[in-house]
Amino acid sequence: MILTFFTGLLLIFAFVMFTYCYYNRSWDGIFVLLILLSFLFIMKQEWYASALSITLLAYSLIFAKRTSYTQLVTFSMIGSIIFAFFLLNFFLYNILSHVVIVIVATLVLMCYLTIQGIFEDDLEKYLIISSFIQTLFIFLDLTVASVGGKIMQLGTIQIFNYTFAGSLLFLTIGILSKNNRRIKITQLRGSNYRNPLIAFCASIAALSLAGVPGLNMFISEWLLFQKAFLISPVITIFGIFLALLLFVMYFKLVYVLSVSESKIKERSPWLLNAISIVLVIICLILGLFPKLQYLILSLV
Repeated sequence: MILTFFTGLLLIFAFVMFTYCYYNRSWDGIFVLLILLSFLFIMKQEWYASALSITLLAYSLIFAKRTSYTQLVTFSMIGSIIFAFFLLNFFLYNILSHVVIVIVATLVLMCYLTIQGIFEDDLEKYLIISSFIQTLFIFLDLTVASVGGKIMQLGTIQIFNYTFAGSLLFLTIGILSKNNRRIKITQLRGSNYRNPLIAFCASIAALSLAGVPGLNMFISEWLLFQKAFLISPVITIFGIFLALLLFVMYFKLVYVLSVSESKIKERSPWLLNAISIVLVIICLILGLFPKLQYLILSLV
């Protein structure tokens, strides 16, 4: 059932990416398909083979400027989903020592990355930082769960929510940046006037990733810090500080999309608009009705 669950997450992202490629760079769709099939095959082997997903995350970090926007998104999202699969299986069979130290060190690293994201203007680097932070959240969830229990619930809820919110962010930013032809975050100014629908959807994605109440990612963070408090209040203090930094980092994007005016209107394909709206609705429903998340994840 775990394999089926993660396969489903990969297929959700792949559908979003294939549609995006159809309207932008069709040949990149072949690349997405090859990466998807390769790692679906790897997942069906021994679980530890999925550790190869770290190469996707590393490649997106080291060679960001040598890849297209679609390739960067594919490396980041598929890398995160497969790595979450690896981490879940790892924690099911292994126990970490010095858990509190590991958790605090992870939070400190996440705070550092978030501060970097706050001051980052390069769009690709900003998105990579965002992806790494969300992947570290998965590791943090599982580390806390290894002490507090409920590994399956904590181990799947973050990547479940990130698949929707992350796919929405990458899709909408791809549209607004014209497939990364606008390479700076500041170049997205006026998006709310050029393409108000997609700018709204991008804002919802950013606010969800920031953990704003009422959106799906908030449930993941709330459950995490609730369990972490039972281990040590120190973790909660770092967690609250991280949550504040994350809000600043992602709200920066919301602010940039909203400021300035543009007399030029830009239209995006209706199917991409429809997918963006559906993802927004999913983020809202999963955020407003957390029991629905628990019900879905209880089936894993």
